[in-house]
Amino acid sequence: MLQTRPVDRIVLIGLDGGDERWLGPWMSRGLLPNLSKIWSDSTHGKLQTSEPATTAVAWASMMTGYPPAIHGIYDDEYVRPGSGQIFKSDDRCLKAEHLWKRITAAGREVISIHLPMTHAMEGVAGLVVGGMDGPTPNYEMQGSPVFIKNIRELVPGFASKSIWKKRPAKIEELALLVKQFQRGLDQLETVVKKAENVVAWSVLAVNLKELDGFLHRMWPELEVDESTDALAQPQWFGLVRDVLRRVDEFIGMLAEIAGKYSAGLMLVSDHGFSRCQGLVNVNGILRIHGIQRGQGLGNRTLSAGRRSIYRARNWLGRRNIGRQSGLPLNLTTRCSSSNSLAFAPFGRLSGLIYLSDRASAHEGQAERLVEEISEIFRLIADPKSGDPLFSTVIPIASRWGIDTQASGWPDIIAVPADGYHPVARWPGKDLASVVQFDARVPGTHARSGVIAMHGPGIEAGARIEGHVEDVAPTILKWLGLEDRSQFSGKLVGNAATTNLFQPHIRPAQSRVVLSPSSHAASPAVRGLEVPSPVSILESRRS
Repeated sequence: MLQTRPVDRIVLIGLDGGDERWLGPWMSRGLLPNLSKIWSDSTHGKLQTSEPATTAVAWASMMTGYPPAIHGIYDDEYVRPGSGQIFKSDDRCLKAEHLWKRITAAGREVISIHLPMTHAMEGVAGLVVGGMDGPTPNYEMQGSPVFIKNIRELVPGFASKSIWKKRPAKIEELALLVKQFQRGLDQLETVVKKAENVVAWSVLAVNLKELDGFLHRMWPELEVDESTDALAQPQWFGLVRDVLRRVDEFIGMLAEIAGKYSAGLMLVSDHGFSRCQGLVNVNGILRIHGIQRGQGLGNRTLSAGRRSIYRARNWLGRRNIGRQSGLPLNLTTRCSSSNSLAFAPFGRLSGLIYLSDRASAHEGQAERLVEEISEIFRLIADPKSGDPLFSTVIPIASRWGIDTQASGWPDIIAVPADGYHPVARWPGKDLASVVQFDARVPGTHARSGVIAMHGPGIEAGARIEGHVEDVAPTILKWLGLEDRSQFSGKLVGNAATTNLFQPHIRPAQSRVVLSPSSHAASPAVRGLEVPSPVSILESRRS
């Protein structure tokens, strides 16, 4: 069990995508000296992420102390109940109290910069600067109007545009991205140093938000696995080192602030990272199994035009008035809404599967269809390696007790195995393919992040294990704040409780491996080979 003594202040560093897979080699090479010093002086170990392992979900769990079933965030986007439309998730979607509001209620102040799910947060004492999930190009700020005005004058162009949107095509493009990244950290350092002298903070929290995109695009150049041989550009290695060297300097600056105030230091990552084995076509899996049918040419053309109109309207609304418009569910996928039983309208790091209106019309039949689809995703495997594509499959109504029709939640969430990157919008022309390697996304999220804690009473070098839900109660305990709420998370280092949401996992030999020549012969597929999707439901009546 982790032993701590109460502290007056905590510096919280969000190392977005931090993972021992790449941090360990880089520290051992002597390339991250400040982080190495923190590691040797801290108790540290793995921090298991949320299911699914998306940024919004994991940070919601870290900052509330609860799993998705309770805090209400299941993706970076969500379906607004009763609207049938997709919107961006933000802190107003939270169904559990945020840590910053608990600290404010205790009479303390916080500095929160670039944490997801905070851009619209009100009622928090101190300074809150939103992350990339904000609707406007400039960061949303909450706090003293005079101080915010001063920041905007001091750091002009402090904007929320993401830098690492794609993998660069040539070294000149990478050099420009590196310069923009370094400039962003320079601006962030200015804001942090200004804020820490003005706000009487109990927690100073900074999330290194751009690190996630960097790892997605530049994973091969980290030289930590076999993907280096196939994809890495050796002439880029120096620029990649420049990025991580600047990250290390910034972390060292935050560690100095912690030392100046004798504050506790906590470093966390919302998820880990690994080599991406391939994109996974969620809608393609449904299509292969006869659960989803394609659109005709006319409907495809009409839907594409309507999608373009909605996306343009949404972009203009977010940019000009800070308000987003929804995208109707029936415009998101290239499938027939009248002849399909299920579809995945959104989701880039998990399978978010909704039953169609037709399929969900009869409760008993809908339940059996959810069971059948869940079993397909539990059994599906990589056609080349035979490895499972999904580690966890969650039928939401039966497992978490959520009314999916009333709440807008998906009927099924399929959580990928490490190394696989599910997508709803398939980039290729073959809509029925299952897995496709994409050199533009060589890295993807993994289930194990990291945690490190340094401060009074903490043993240097000891190993700990935790879960993202443990972060909020641990911070409150470390600050000496009494909180009688029942968190799902425990104190970091305590024995973990059994996860009630674990799925039944079939033996590896039971998994269905699909290939163009063999998928029709597999038992699971044969059970779904019917004349039309509608007959799947009809067959349940007998």
